[in-house]
Amino acid sequence: MTTRPDYGRQIAAARAVLRLSMDGLAKHAGLHRQSIFYNERRGRLPRYAHAADRVAEALAPMGVTFETRPDGFAVIYRETGEPA
Repeated sequence: MTTRPDYGRQIAAARAVLRLSMDGLAKHAGLHRQSIFYNERRGRLPRYAHAADRVAEALAPMGVTFETRPDGFAVIYRETGEPA
């Protein structure tokens, strides 16, 4: 199961960790660049955000997962093959 981002800033942070452009992430997720742009600038993402699910599915094989914690949110990066 892939954990989806809950905040747009998580998407931006994941892109920064992977050094991906908005265009690059859009291509990997099968989305339009404008969708990435729009969702990164939102606060909390809607519960049923299609784009957030697609982003999570695209970034999981690259080693990125998302967590929402009581004290905020997190972007977790593990190199491929690193134990969880």
